[in-house]
Amino acid sequence: MNTVILIGVITSMNISNGNKVIGKMKIETKIGFDKGRKEDKTATVPVTLFGFEREMLEDLKVGARVCVQGYVTENQRQFEDNVLITTEVRTFPSGLSIL
Repeated sequence: MNTVILIGVITSMNISNGNKVIGKMKIETKIGFDKGRKEDKTATVPVTLFGFEREMLEDLKVGARVCVQGYVTENQRQFEDNVLITTEVRTFPSGLSIL
């Protein structure tokens, strides 16, 4: 298993209802600097949340700066005649902090 730590800003999120929260969000994180354009390079990373109590996520909003700890997963789906491969980060049970 691989472990990743991302620090970034939430750009979108969709959290399910229920006692244990399962949700999806996207985090924009800095991956470098483009010297030619003189601007930061960023990547938007999909993140899946598992098993969080709703109270833990009350302050979580689009635009919030967060630290995510988890692991990278790859999923394959058949889409018509093509195979769609998606990559996402799945959080550890205590792998989310609001900064």
